[in-house]
Amino acid sequence: MTATGKVSIIVLMHNHVAMTQSCLEHLAQAVDGLNHEVILLDNASTEDTGPMCACGSLFRQYRILRTDQNLAFSKVNNLGATEATGDWLLFLNNDVMVDRASVRELMAPLQEDAGIGITGARLLFPGRNKVQHAGIGHMLWGIPSNYGVGASPTDPRVSERCERFALTGAMICLPQEAFRKVGGFDERYVWGVEDIDLCLKIRSAQLRVVYVPEATGIHPESVTLKVTRLWETPHNHKVYRQTWDSWLTPREDDYIRTLKSQGVRTVAVFGTGIAARGLAAILDKSGIRITAFTSTMTRTGGELFLDRPVVPLDSLREERYDRLIVASQFFFEVESAIRDYDPLQAPIYPLLI
Repeated sequence: MTATGKVSIIVLMHNHVAMTQSCLEHLAQAVDGLNHEVILLDNASTEDTGPMCACGSLFRQYRILRTDQNLAFSKVNNLGATEATGDWLLFLNNDVMVDRASVRELMAPLQEDAGIGITGARLLFPGRNKVQHAGIGHMLWGIPSNYGVGASPTDPRVSERCERFALTGAMICLPQEAFRKVGGFDERYVWGVEDIDLCLKIRSAQLRVVYVPEATGIHPESVTLKVTRLWETPHNHKVYRQTWDSWLTPREDDYIRTLKSQGVRTVAVFGTGIAARGLAAILDKSGIRITAFTSTMTRTGGELFLDRPVVPLDSLREERYDRLIVASQFFFEVESAIRDYDPLQAPIYPLLI
């Protein structure tokens, strides 16, 4: 399908001039032949951004909006959207290098099906042999996480177009009308979760959130902003749960009931980080007992995590438990290494939605 209408690409930058130039050079190939405008949001860069002016020759329409202070992702992108004149909005981080056909691929499902409200790309780590983002899922540990992290790009689980719980704001496309209808990005969030919140508002408007693997790009992840994790920003987590708890909690409860209906009463947990803490809190509350924690980094026993033993993987054979459950977004990377430690040889990756 030929893309119709005008697309406004809103590119967010803060310093990293050379990287932003590379981002725009890749983008220029992807919008060739499309009716487009590029709005570069210079979010109070402290470097000399003069070279960015020359990038205007790459595009049909191009302008730079500069802010006097470094604004949160939600605020600065909302500012960019108010200046956009396109029928479609494509939000793009300056650390994403898009592939040639990716803009068309993101726009096509939106134009083909009015029931789709937002689309997102498959993003790969540099080297292109591992997935960085194939959508976002809500996990049993109470924190949404990128889906498919570390997977091979040929893995069928990340290679097929499908609905997802949410999508990363590093590269998303939606109709301008839908963005306005749901109120844009919620400015209560400060550098994190606003993209997930936007997707949930799209879903609440009875529109679908669709992952489009045909649209691809390279994303080293958070080069401009080193710390963007939900669990490192308690304010964002609080706002997120207060806003969406009535929708999330019943799904978390249903997942626990399903585990119990399958006879799961005791588990071993792979992971000893923030995700494992969140998972333990939910499992403890539900009455599912954790016998031990483990990870591929654990070499010797004797340590405790949440007052329970941390044991090397091989020592799990000495423990008794019903299932092995993974508390890490890197499930796809470790899946083959830990498969035999689950009684059913299928470690549980507790993806709710």
